[in-house]
Amino acid sequence: MVFGASLVLVAATAVALVMVVGGNLQRAAIDASVTSDQSLVGGLVGMEIQPTDLLTTGVPSGRVAQVEASLVALQQHATGVEHVKVFARDHTVLYSNRADLRGQNL
Repeated sequence: MVFGASLVLVAATAVALVMVVGGNLQRAAIDASVTSDQSLVGGLVGMEIQPTDLLTTGVPSGRVAQVEASLVALQQHATGVEHVKVFARDHTVLYSNRADLRGQNL
């Protein structure tokens, strides 16, 4: 009986340990992702995007090309980032490192 109780106690301790370590690993991964995203946003803001660049229509094609070229360069230098998109409030892609996504509502 003591042996069975000891096994239950060991199993419960092991489960608790796995949950704590798993939670810490998940938190560390999320924190690393947030830090990466913050630096990516900093790079994007560093491009000096103007309020007029965020209009859904009327942005000159030369400016669109300039912003998207900057996003391509930003994405190429960001390890593990597949896509960089700037959205309008209605979820329309205003700019992306992939030109085919521009204008799509995602």
